[in-house]
Amino acid sequence: MLPADPQAILALIAVAMCWSLSVVLFRAGVRGSVARKLALVLFVEGVALVSCGLIEFLFTSPDDFYQRNPRFAIVETMVHAFGDCGMLVLYPPFLAAALNTRWTRPFAGKRMRVGIALCAALL
Repeated sequence: MLPADPQAILALIAVAMCWSLSVVLFRAGVRGSVARKLALVLFVEGVALVSCGLIEFLFTSPDDFYQRNPRFAIVETMVHAFGDCGMLVLYPPFLAAALNTRWTRPFAGKRMRVGIALCAALL
């Protein structure tokens, strides 16, 4: 039996939900649709969730795991940072396409999307 933390089990369920819904939405949507944009957001969200310590909490205590695998901790931190920045880039255009309101419409413009992507890259 795994010495799993209940939070890790919930996180694993969340990742499975993100990725399974991502596959369904990607297959159901057409190119450029809101469904495909949400599928991409959910995929990146799942990557960020996986890289937030899920593996360490499932198999052992995080401190022990990081002491035995210091390189893994560095890679995991970098993947999580890229996932967070990816969500910063993907959420505003998705909201602009899904909601199409006065407040979200500016995020649909190419200049705004490029500006957000540059800010995320600087992060």
